[in-house]
Amino acid sequence: MYATKPSPQLSVIIPYYNTGKIFQETLDCLQTFQEPTIEIIVIDDGSEPKHAAYLRQLQQERQDFKLLQQPNSGPSVARHTGILHAKGTYILPLDADDCISEDYLRLAVAAFQKNPKLKLVYCQAEKFGAKKGPWKLPDFSLDKLAVENMIFSLSGL
Repeated sequence: MYATKPSPQLSVIIPYYNTGKIFQETLDCLQTFQEPTIEIIVIDDGSEPKHAAYLRQLQQERQDFKLLQQPNSGPSVARHTGILHAKGTYILPLDADDCISEDYLRLAVAAFQKNPKLKLVYCQAEKFGAKKGPWKLPDFSLDKLAVENMIFSLSGL
């Protein structure tokens, strides 16, 4: 009998559009996690040929993410495509130029497990690169969130 790989507890959905080599840092920050079990789904949202070729080459070298490709439709459509293919109990939309702290996924999943009614978690963020310092997020409002993306999030299905 063959051993089966356990279903991922968390699906990380990453739209990619001409992001370039900084994307490797995003992947690297996700490799520090032992628990929860994760799957990484990258959606190439119609990148220019050189960027699409780079992404395909990176996927062959690393094999630590699933690659989907679609015509350019914007990040929200790319996220939706990734979510349709996700197998995890929880979803983390992550931009291709973002990193998360080592504790974020573990603590977020623990919050969901502690409170089954919880539907969304997020935390403080800090800018890095050309701009540095705390990312000042507005006070949470479900009404505002329905209209515009005001936070980054981890969602329960």
